[in-house]
Amino acid sequence: MLYMTRLYTIQTGHLKRICALIFLCFLSNNSPAQEGWYPQKVRAKVHTLRSLAAIDQKNAVAVGYVGTILKTTNGGMTWWPKPFDNNSITDLRKVVFIDDTTGWVVGEYGEIHKTTDQGETWERNHKNTLCDLYGLFFLNLDTGWVVGCKSGKGLIMKTTDGGSHWSYEMFDQTTNLCDIQFVNESTGWTVGNWGVIMKTTDAGTSWQIQKSGTLTNINSLHFIDESVGYAVGGLGTILKTFNGGNIWFNQVSGTSEFLLSLYFIDKYTGWIVGDLGTLLYTYDGGSQWIPQNINTQTRLFSISFASPATGWIVGRNGAIFRTITAGKPFLQ
Repeated sequence: MLYMTRLYTIQTGHLKRICALIFLCFLSNNSPAQEGWYPQKVRAKVHTLRSLAAIDQKNAVAVGYVGTILKTTNGGMTWWPKPFDNNSITDLRKVVFIDDTTGWVVGEYGEIHKTTDQGETWERNHKNTLCDLYGLFFLNLDTGWVVGCKSGKGLIMKTTDGGSHWSYEMFDQTTNLCDIQFVNESTGWTVGNWGVIMKTTDAGTSWQIQKSGTLTNINSLHFIDESVGYAVGGLGTILKTFNGGNIWFNQVSGTSEFLLSLYFIDKYTGWIVGDLGTLLYTYDGGSQWIPQNINTQTRLFSISFASPATGWIVGRNGAIFRTITAGKPFLQ
């Protein structure tokens, strides 16, 4: 009798475990978070977020309209506003970090601010009410560039002392410039409205126009090395080059939505975000761009990864999403 009781208990225990596993599988298959991206909340009224820098898997900084700067130190479980300028209504457009502590942010009216304490406090480096700045890139702690527009013309500025002083490199291109990236001290690219792509091989002293093959606005670029790079823009435009931009090829995006930001974690693996919750993923260098479901219709402005699996997306009305599975379903 005792043996039968123990056997019944063991069988019942196994049955409970099996039922629990089946229930978890059901939840996973029917949960919006199954796709691998889940929303995070901010404990404050938040405006649209335009840019994000993932510092590591726990720390990230997001910036946006009306001087908004948010920071998380626990993987996004909580996001806290950080002081920027109590009297500022400046829209912030881009944030980058060069290491764990040092970063910069740019925005309207030529605003450039720097942090050396991982975003806790910010010091103004530059202000010019005739400028609007959209893109920002630092190669190291000293050397960086910003792009935007001044009096309706494209603008590029450079610093060689960490942002204390800025010099104008170019402001005669008759279009806004949106993004910039360098792969070494001499070679870099910038992109902008009307399909503009320009390259420098002398650290920005001179710039040569490249043929993009499109007249749509190009909003973001990402170069893997001196040869391979990508650019995205309006009407679902995705461009790729294998030779440093001498020739740009169109890739099939499968969408006509405005594409606003892209991020690659290696030579083959990358993501693109844009209007109406557009989120595209590639594992083969863009030969295929596969939609990932993020369960939103909001405009997504920026994406950044801290590791091959951990990343964030930010967008309109304070939207923040996180993944710890590279955006893939949890049970995949």
